[in-house]
Amino acid sequence: MMPRSSSVKRISRWNRKAVLLIVVGVLLIVPGWRIVGKARVLATLNNNFKFEMDDGFYHYVGADLNEIDAMVDDRGIRIYDYEGDIGRQHNPVTIAQFALSLVANRENEHAKSLLFKNLDFLIETAETTDDGNIVFPYHFDFPICDEKAPWYSGMAQGLAASAFLWGYRLSSDEKYLVSAKQAILAIQEKSYGFLKPLQHGCWVKEFPNYRLTVLDGSLAAIAGIYDLTRSLDDSDPDKASIQELLDRCVIGFKSNSQVFDSPQAGHYFDDAFTLPTPGYHRSNLAWLAYLATYDGDLHEIHKMYSASSNFFTNTVVAGKYYLDKTPEKLGLLNREARIR
Repeated sequence: MMPRSSSVKRISRWNRKAVLLIVVGVLLIVPGWRIVGKARVLATLNNNFKFEMDDGFYHYVGADLNEIDAMVDDRGIRIYDYEGDIGRQHNPVTIAQFALSLVANRENEHAKSLLFKNLDFLIETAETTDDGNIVFPYHFDFPICDEKAPWYSGMAQGLAASAFLWGYRLSSDEKYLVSAKQAILAIQEKSYGFLKPLQHGCWVKEFPNYRLTVLDGSLAAIAGIYDLTRSLDDSDPDKASIQELLDRCVIGFKSNSQVFDSPQAGHYFDDAFTLPTPGYHRSNLAWLAYLATYDGDLHEIHKMYSASSNFFTNTVVAGKYYLDKTPEKLGLLNREARIR
């Protein structure tokens, strides 16, 4: 008969092996599920999404008229809930995007009223710069992108300009044209850090104090500059400098577009090589499709940034990304979802 102590030792050894196998299994299965999940997301990325167009100018897909009242405060101004310590805030980018989404619903009187309320709010709450232009302050700290209140976004400047120009076209009120021009001219003021000089051209920073560069912020700002150049008369004294700014920004993007290129997966969200969410993927390609009406070279970058729809290919991409990066970057990050 085997001694009891030997039997206990054998069971103990098997327990340790079982625990080890479970741990190894979990370490393999959890990344595996995350890789498969990310591959499924990558396979659904829409390469064909485009913004809506009227009279050659873009606007967002129409807002759901049944939901717009839930998106605004008691004054009718778009408000965004960041939750946590930040809470509900007025965000200039989100307000401009909301206005651009209401353009499609402009035949609806309530939607049209909200559109002009939000444009007027941006003007009324803007700060005047030393050069007499306007910037749109964020009155809350945004640690995720290294910004402290008050801070300002190059993306907000461009989106607001595009929204103001719709206000001008729909109302013929000169204040919207003037505000659009002031928003774009402010991008060139050095004290705000909107422009990052490059060897060729420049880059518009969505978050001037953020060490990383986010792709869609620059594309949206360039679109605002592009809209303004087409809206000004040739006799306007600022048109030449705004046209020059547009060309510098387009050259800057083209000369650095490879930084965001992600083979098979399309493109990266930022220059830290973060894979984008479906929403950011669609938006970036929509910006490129729109700006390609100005510079045809952007059609090729659009193709380069388009993602594979093949699940196997994306599994390989997601697996390599998991090995190259931290596991936290594999999923749909809160950082991406909350960056607006």
